[in-house]
Amino acid sequence: MGVRDKIRKLMRAEREKLSKKDQQTVAEKITQKLIESEIFQTSQRIACYIQYQAEVDTHRIIRAIGDADKICYLPVLTGKHLSFVEYAFGDTLKENKFGILEPILSPSRMAALNDLDLVLTPLVAFDRQQHRLGTGAGFYDRTFEQSGSRPTLCGLAYSFQEVDLVPNEHWDVPLDFVITEEEVIYKF
Repeated sequence: MGVRDKIRKLMRAEREKLSKKDQQTVAEKITQKLIESEIFQTSQRIACYIQYQAEVDTHRIIRAIGDADKICYLPVLTGKHLSFVEYAFGDTLKENKFGILEPILSPSRMAALNDLDLVLTPLVAFDRQQHRLGTGAGFYDRTFEQSGSRPTLCGLAYSFQEVDLVPNEHWDVPLDFVITEEEVIYKF
């Protein structure tokens, strides 16, 4: 088992230990930090995700995007990449092949990557250099590696998901910042 896989296994186990109450408390704090951020305030088209397993809960964030009269997009698996489809709270969601909820793919409701202002990403681990360790499937990296003018990428994480160094590969796309329940971490 490689270093990246060991980190994934450890962090997933730590996430699973969190009670539902602790997960909700963290989600509330992260949501508050996000909506107070300048990038959220100045962004109009924001892509989020529906949490899977014990990822940071985005329910409140999705509501906040709509409440602020901004446009919310959610990822949909399309081959080996992600497409982002406009989503309004309460729209129909279906499970993809991994069991993750996503909106129904509709070309008329898809956003071009360069039309998105902010993309909120799940992660398994991160470091202070904004390297992100995802689940290992590479969907976010493949989607944004070829995007000429890409949107701002923000990881949402529990503070314990920070590691000293995420081993990264040339194809890994770094984040612009990470929000945890304790702080907003910008690249230094």
